[in-house]
Formats: sequence, C-alpha cells, structure tokens
Amino acid sequence: MTRRTSTIVIGAGHAGLAMSRCLSLRSIDHVLLERGEVANTWKTERWDSLRLLTPNWQSRLPDFTYDGDDPDAFMTMPEVIAFLERYAALIAAPVLPAGSAFKLVFHTVGLAALLGYGFGAFVQGIWWGQPWGAVAKDAIDGLLFALSTAAVFAWLWPH
Repeated sequence: MTRRTSTIVIGAGHAGLAMSRCLSLRSIDHVLLERGEVANTWKTERWDSLRLLTPNWQSRLPDFTYDGDDPDAFMTMPEVIAFLERYAALIAAPVLPAGSAFKLVFHTVGLAALLGYGFGAFVQGIWWGQPWGAVAKDAIDGLLFALSTAAVFAWLWPH
C-alpha cells in the first residue's frame, strides 16, 4: 500500500515526538521515521545508570509534563523511556514500524542531498557567473553524492 504524506520527521525521541504533536495540532499530515521504536536510542545506546541531567519539573513536551511524586529528582533511564512512550501513546504519534520505511528513507535522504548539493551548483552559475561546464560538473557531482549518501543511509537502515 502506498501512503502519501506532506511531512517526514526523522526520529521518535524528544524532538521528533514534540514536532509530531505540533504538526498534529496544525492538522499537517506527517510520519515519524525511526530506525527502531520510540525512544530507541534511550533503550539501546545508554548506560543503565544514566540519569536525565535536568530535574523532573523541567521535563515537559507540548501538552505533557512530568506528573510523578518527586519533581526535584532526576529521571532514570527507564523513567525517561516510559515518559517518552507514554507521550507517544497520548499523542498517537504516527511512527512507521522499523524496516517499513526503507524506500522512503532512500528517497528522502537522496532528495535532500541532491537539493543541497546538486542544485546548489545552478545558483553558483546564475548568481556568480560560473561557466556552465563547471556548473554541469558540480551538478553531476551533487547527483553522485546524493545517490551515495542515500545508499549508505538505506544500507544502515534496518530492513
């Protein structure tokens, strides 16, 4: 099944979930791409003894705040994970399952790299008066960069 969306948010951590909520409040269709699951980095790449470096009373996301018994304490790693998972469930974040977004990741990263590097060459040709042969060479370099960048992201993305 093909799904079309107007916005893609990379990551389902604090920032990605907060952005998802803001987009939802504005009725903007979007999806969150996460290589694993919500709070994946907290679950797989943090020490068990790690604590959040800010007191609990400062832990807040759009329309969601800390509601525990000790606002002056510091959340442990499992508490941060639970905080993010509760928030994702509350806002019904549209997180794509791991591996389902393989082609989407390839296309998104490739397009971003092409726009950033490949089309930038045309600006140089128009505004700075570079010879069009040099502009074409830079545009082809940008296309090759975009393809290789997208290929690396797709290779690293779980599928």
